[in-house]
Amino acid sequence: MLSSLATPLTPVSVHSPLSVSVVDAGLCDHHLLSWPLPSRRASPAPQTTRRRHWRQLDVDQLREQLRASIICQPDMWPVDIDDMAAMYESELAAMLDRLIPFREVTCRPRTTAWKSSASLAILNVHTLRLAGNLISSRHPG
Repeated sequence: MLSSLATPLTPVSVHSPLSVSVVDAGLCDHHLLSWPLPSRRASPAPQTTRRRHWRQLDVDQLREQLRASIICQPDMWPVDIDDMAAMYESELAAMLDRLIPFREVTCRPRTTAWKSSASLAILNVHTLRLAGNLISSRHPG
């Protein structure tokens, strides 16, 4: 059975031989199989977003502009509630555009590893436990 597993396998979709290694770990009557896999993934595309630098906002200037705007003059407000909401939004957006304009920021998303660090930590714990059991079974006492 092992000799048939050690021979190269040919996936139908790739049509190239796949080399499978059989490893006797000495833990039990089971054997480990390993084979190389292509690990190249496409790099994530950079993403461009628009952001405001809120830490640069001068609250005193915003307060002054709010007091001078139509937002603080109830006698000039539209009667329709939808028009009032649109007026509020456009006035506030215009003030923020003057004080802290949008800036375009390009971010390159990080690629994630195939295995997370948490799953690798669990795998390491199991490996250490198996190794400890193997050592204690070979050296009783």
